[in-house]
Amino acid sequence: MKTDEAFVVHSNTLIFIESKPNYSITFNNDVGVIGALDFNGSEMVFEGATEESAKVFFEFIARSFSNRLKEEFSAGQADMKEQIEKAVAAERERCAEAILLSGYITGGGYHDWVHKARAAIRAKGSE
Repeated sequence: MKTDEAFVVHSNTLIFIESKPNYSITFNNDVGVIGALDFNGSEMVFEGATEESAKVFFEFIARSFSNRLKEEFSAGQADMKEQIEKAVAAERERCAEAILLSGYITGGGYHDWVHKARAAIRAKGSE
């Protein structure tokens, strides 16, 4: 939105020009302006080719929404990947603890339960 602009005309003269913002939307195609919505008056006014302007407007909205949808999909995909990685890590840890505990309970030797834990972790990682 524009504010008051000051112009120096002579070294001792300062003139303020009050400018008003232009609230309008124009619709363009390859030829040029095909329509305009003007919000500057007491009522909104449309001038131009209705069908062509609507087509340009909805193509713009579709492109904008498509980009937003792609961004949201990428963000969701990254979040899902992170959640899966956390779940797999927790499952690996749970399996390793269970195998270590079973090794102690059954009286297996140190090397037996270490090998079982490593095998379980490798098996979970390849799933």
